Amino acid sequence: MKNKRIVFTAVTLIAVMLVAAFAFTACTDGKGKGDVTVVIACDGSNKEYYVDADKVDGEGVLAIMEYLRDNEGLHFVTEDGGYGAYATEVGGFKQGDGVYIYIFTSVEKDFDVSEYKQTVEYKGVTLTSSGVGLSAMSVEEDAIIYFGTITY
Repeated sequence: MKNKRIVFTAVTLIAVMLVAAFAFTACTDGKGKGDVTVVIACDGSNKEYYVDADKVDGEGVLAIMEYLRDNEGLHFVTEDGGYGAYATEVGGFKQGDGVYIYIFTSVEKDFDVSEYKQTVEYKGVTLTSSGVGLSAMSVEEDAIIYFGTITY
């Protein structure tokens, strides 16, 4: 009888320890910030970059773009517009003469919800123009950030 009690106590103790260990890991999904795909749509072709956001210092799309500039040789220039940074040159194109750099995203909380929103299809995913500036754009796991141009 005493041996059964010792075994029961040991099994219970192990079970409690396992539950406690998993309780702390359950608070996070075990994933990092995830991979981000950045697409530069220039001159009718798409140049893709894949970034493990866990390797990037800082948060958001601006940090991803600075990482690509500093580590992958992507040509990327910004200016501060008072409301944060905005892209003036990305990859092979430059803003000017009625041509503007437009950013589309798969991150729903950054979607433009105004009547001026635009969409673009990329590999079966509908991306929506960003309703927030480059400095405020979010990064989520498997996000797609697409840089294109519009002409006015």
